[in-house]
Amino acid sequence: MDITNSSIFTSTTNPFEKPEGEYGDGGLKVKDEDFLVSDMDKIYFRAIVQYGIQIVVQCFGVVTNIINIIVFFKMGLTESMSITFFSLSISDLFHLLTYLVYRIIPMIHFYFGIYTVLEPLRVPYPFSLYAIYFYDVSMYITVFAAFQKCCCVTFPLKFKNTFTKKRTYITIALIFVLTMAIFVSVLAGLKFVYEFNPRTNQTILSIKILKFYRTVEYYWQSAVKVALTPISQLIVIICLIIMSRQLRASANFRTSSRAAPTTTTTITCKTETDSSKETTGKGNQDATTTTSASATRLSKNEIRAMRAVQLVCFVFVLTTLPPSVAYVVQSAYPPLNTPYKLNLKHVLYNSMYFLGTISASVNIFFYYKFNTNYKNTFRSVFACCPLFRHSKST
Repeated sequence: MDITNSSIFTSTTNPFEKPEGEYGDGGLKVKDEDFLVSDMDKIYFRAIVQYGIQIVVQCFGVVTNIINIIVFFKMGLTESMSITFFSLSISDLFHLLTYLVYRIIPMIHFYFGIYTVLEPLRVPYPFSLYAIYFYDVSMYITVFAAFQKCCCVTFPLKFKNTFTKKRTYITIALIFVLTMAIFVSVLAGLKFVYEFNPRTNQTILSIKILKFYRTVEYYWQSAVKVALTPISQLIVIICLIIMSRQLRASANFRTSSRAAPTTTTTITCKTETDSSKETTGKGNQDATTTTSASATRLSKNEIRAMRAVQLVCFVFVLTTLPPSVAYVVQSAYPPLNTPYKLNLKHVLYNSMYFLGTISASVNIFFYYKFNTNYKNTFRSVFACCPLFRHSKST
């Protein structure tokens, strides 16, 4: 089959917009060769990236996040950071699942010619909104993870009992609820309706856009992309810088300690459970933690945990910063919305959103590499796999 003849790859129709001209430019028609990215380039981009590579990566991410959820649950969810990563895996999983539905429904209808009772362009649209919702939730959970680890390694004595199991659950729940509270107003602008399809001679489920939807969507997009997302990125970047400096300081301390041995104190950020165990079994811990900060260093486990958080945050910044910059540039430079640049904008935006798919799929490698407890639990759960039958790491 010639993919260029398939309507799923050639159609540029948005069911929620009614362009006045051929390209939605108020009647101005522009030849294919006048575009910076031609229509044919856009067709192949859709076929190869959007409906090919991206779907494969999304399926891979669904599997990896299910594995993360199973492993973290088996670990017991007794530590704040484990609860945070468990919640991040849940939000990433549903982000990928809802985005998959958004892509697959029109693909089944147009490319494979399978007709269902669902309108193939409008019904998937709410799934794209839910994908954005879970994407935003993942963003805020990442910010919480970065802030939590940054505080624990920078001010260990002050914050070691702050991020307890109960407070972490409450924070994660508030992230889900408050993000949905912002999101509800957007979903309220969509109404499911039944329409008659003369082509198939049956009634199908469709969606109608209410009058206030565009206004609500504009303010929602402005609040998230112009305010909340840049603020979240700034917090994560600051936390990354602080954690990097802390790692360098710890490495320098270890080097100097080898050259001139001195009495040192290892400080780690402990959870509520760890603190209770120390109270009953180790009465001398309070005395050792009163040593001055200049004579302290991070434990090996704490360094590994910090590196895992660093990589998760680094990938988050790397994959979310380009869309944010593009949105601001587009808002500040309206000519980017001219018909001469619509195809280019489509390719750039979908390429950047593809980065978000990658970000939601690769965290498993960071957990396995730098979290010893995760690695041992992973090997225990998947002991039947020959690749993980060798002995657990220490």
